[in-house]
Amino acid sequence: MKNTDCNPFKSPESKEKFLRVYDEEAKAWPVESESKMINTSYGNTYVRINGSVDAPPLVLLHGMNSNSLMWLPNIKDLSKNYRTYAIDDIYGNGRSIGTKTINDSNDLNNWLDELFDALKLGDGINLVGMSYGGWQASQYALNFPNKINKLVLLAPAATVIKTNPMFTIRAILSLIPIRYFLKI
Repeated sequence: MKNTDCNPFKSPESKEKFLRVYDEEAKAWPVESESKMINTSYGNTYVRINGSVDAPPLVLLHGMNSNSLMWLPNIKDLSKNYRTYAIDDIYGNGRSIGTKTINDSNDLNNWLDELFDALKLGDGINLVGMSYGGWQASQYALNFPNKINKLVLLAPAATVIKTNPMFTIRAILSLIPIRYFLKI
C-alpha cells in the first residue's frame, strides 16, 4: 500500500474491509455519541465522545491491536458521571490516520498533549489506559503530571513489572497467522 499514511493495512481494500466491520461493530455503541476527527501534527485522531458536556473529562486509551470499540461493555456506565473520550490510537486498528512516525515516548506524549489541547480538556484530565494504553497513560502522566486529575492503569504493559522477553516473543509470534507454519 503506497501512501503517506502510517497504518497497519496492507492495501486500500483491506483497510476498507476492516472499516466496514468496524462500522458494523460501532452500531452496538450503547450511548449517544459524537465523533470527531482531531488534527494533530502526527495525523488525524478519531475520538468518540459521550456524556454530559458539564461532566469532568475521562480519556480512554485502548490496548494494542484494538481501538475505541474496546470500551463497548463499559462506556454506558463510564459516561454517566464523565464526559468520555474514547480514542482510536494514531497507529492502531481504527479510524485514526497517522501521517508522521512516532519514534519514541516523547513523540507519543506530544501527540497526546496536542490531542488533549485540541479537545480543550484543560488540567483536570482523568486518564484510563488498558494494557498498551496503560503504558501510554503512564508515560503521559509522568511527563504532564499537572494535567492529570486521576490515573487508572488496567494491566499496564511494561509499566509496573518489567516484561519477560519470552512473553514478548510469544506475543509477536501469536500475531503470525497459523497458515505460515503449515505445509500446504
